[in-house]
Amino acid sequence: MCLQSIKETLTISSSRFTLLTKSKNYPQIKETLAQPPFSTLRKDILTVINDEIDAKRFEDLNQRCDRVKASLEQFDKLINGGLRNSPPEQIQLEDSIATFITELRGFIEVVEKTKNNSVVESVFSGSYTDPINHPGGTRMISVDSDGVVSVDGGGGRGEPLNFSLPGRVVGGKLYVDFRPKGGPTGPNGGFEGDFDLAKGGIRWTGGGEQELNFWPKIYQ
Repeated sequence: MCLQSIKETLTISSSRFTLLTKSKNYPQIKETLAQPPFSTLRKDILTVINDEIDAKRFEDLNQRCDRVKASLEQFDKLINGGLRNSPPEQIQLEDSIATFITELRGFIEVVEKTKNNSVVESVFSGSYTDPINHPGGTRMISVDSDGVVSVDGGGGRGEPLNFSLPGRVVGGKLYVDFRPKGGPTGPNGGFEGDFDLAKGGIRWTGGGEQELNFWPKIYQ
């Protein structure tokens, strides 16, 4: 639904704004910007980004999101100038909306390429440690194209030498069933965690707000 709203925004931009900018009907343009799907565009884009599990495209979409936001803000700034009786040049309006359309179309193309890509390099994939609960051990997380997860590890203090845990990635969240090694699970079939880009690892929350454990990622 969110991607459909983003596509709707692109369609409206390509048709209605082309006509409105030529007539310089600033009040109607401003009214259009204040209503869905434009008023919810930022939220819709962020929802799509959070649903991605491909690490490279996750970063790409974040950057494209910023460019879409900046281009829309620039267009809005020109419209505000028109409402204050400081009308921009027609070429400025046309160039500004063309930039926004280009950036939004680029975002959509990357998302659709991700959806059609059979090999997913997940942001969760890789090696980790568990210094809080089991120092000295390692964990290797693998994610296939369907979001099915395998966690293989062991060797840490207070845990088996080797273990393998099932899991899955759904909606940008990682769910792992720790019961095979005596750990917890959750109502969604696994203990919940998410990837913290700023800290560079997995925050285990169990679905709550509080961080219960943290696995730093081992970067080569």
